[in-house]
Amino acid sequence: MEASLNKPKRVLTAYNFFFQDQRSKILSGEVDDCSVEGDDAAQESNDAGDVLKFTGPRKVGFKSLGKSVGRRWRRLAPEDRVEFERAAAADKERYTKEMAAYKEECKAAQSLKRKQAQLERKEWKNLHVCER
Repeated sequence: MEASLNKPKRVLTAYNFFFQDQRSKILSGEVDDCSVEGDDAAQESNDAGDVLKFTGPRKVGFKSLGKSVGRRWRRLAPEDRVEFERAAAADKERYTKEMAAYKEECKAAQSLKRKQAQLERKEWKNLHVCER
């Protein structure tokens, strides 16, 4: 199959939904840094310079943001992950439906191309037969 503009967007994972949520909170100022008070591991990593590094007004470098959100995801309790896992399951259903429709569309297009190619071959043969 050829790549197409109609091809459905890929499935987002629970982590992808969590990342989107956290990114918007960080950029809006709801969350200031990546540490959690009383967390020795976070304190050690913050001492190593692993904190959110703002590159401008409410702009964060992707590396810093990724590390911060990844750390939050690892610390997130299973019961807090449920909403993100539900969103991921719903997105997977969406993708499955859209992909099935896309494949049907591609099959129909391929069938049409084959029929057109057969007609062109017949016309070409008829043209050469008439010339003889």
